[in-house]
Amino acid sequence: MGALIWVGAGSLLTLLLFIKEPLAARAVAISITYSADLIIAAYALVVIAAIVFTIRRRMSPVKTVILAIGLAVLGYVAKDTFVPIPAAPYNWDALAAGITLVLGIALPFLYPPLRRGIQNSPLLRVGASALLGTDSARNR
Repeated sequence: MGALIWVGAGSLLTLLLFIKEPLAARAVAISITYSADLIIAAYALVVIAAIVFTIRRRMSPVKTVILAIGLAVLGYVAKDTFVPIPAAPYNWDALAAGITLVLGIALPFLYPPLRRGIQNSPLLRVGASALLGTDSARNR
């Protein structure tokens, strides 16, 4: 439930940022660009989390190396997307995606209820069980 509140608040904030845009086509273009930048940030967060997961579980180094290669590819895509900083108004999209990435990394450490929600997530337990080939969903 907590994640839905965060996503809903972020979506509302995004809507409010573009509500005064006089040209609908430009508002849509800015919103789509922000969404694409956010997808890059989300993929980066997922790959970083997967690397941490493989290291903590002492999984095969091959899996960690494959994920590190994926992170390098994402780094290249991000560099190609954000360097040089896009021209206005798209520079705000890049900044917002960067802020989202930083918040996505920091919030679980800064907000204990969110961290507990992640630790107790049934969806993550099922994913770990499928990935590890164990029945860890019942063990917790």
